[in-house]
Formats: sequence, C-alpha cells, structure tokens
Amino acid sequence: MEQIVEICKEKKIPISRLEKELGYGNGYLNPKKVSDIKVTRLLEILSYLKMTPSEFFRRIEKNSATDDGVDNNNQLIDAIHLLTEEESSALLLVAKQLLSRR
Repeated sequence: MEQIVEICKEKKIPISRLEKELGYGNGYLNPKKVSDIKVTRLLEILSYLKMTPSEFFRRIEKNSATDDGVDNNNQLIDAIHLLTEEESSALLLVAKQLLSRR
C-alpha cells in the first residue's frame, strides 16, 4: 500500500483523485487503515498509474532489499515477479475484461 502512495506522489496524483476516479471510497488507500488490497483492485490501480505488475513488483523487491522490515517471502509477489512483460500485460488485460463484466 505504501508503494502505491509513493508512486502517486512521484506522479503528482492525489490519492483522493485516484480513489474517486476508480470509484473507491474516500480513504480506501490510507496505509494506516489498510495493509492489503484485492488483486483486482491492485491491477486497476496499476493500470490507472500506467504501470505493469512486473514494474510494480520489481520496485517492491528493490525496496525490500534495503528494508529489513519487509517480508520478501510473499507468494504473490514471487509469482508475479516471475512473469514476463508479455505475461504481465496479458494478466492485466484479463483483469480488465473480468472487471468490465461486473
């Protein structure tokens, strides 16, 4: 969650705008309240930020190498990190299609 907040700051995107444009409640991405988000929402957020899952998880891995408090054994991170750029793009496309069916 903190990584998303950092990326938004770098891109000068207010969290409140991201939440509103994606239809999330105000404060949904508050790292003090929420530590985990659903994968489908993460994919929506990454799409909004124009980031692939691989880019996002590489960034987490890079930061975890210098941050002893981060658990680097998360199975999801490990699995997604192994995806190629093509596989990441395909995963994002499938997620978008599934979300459009709601």
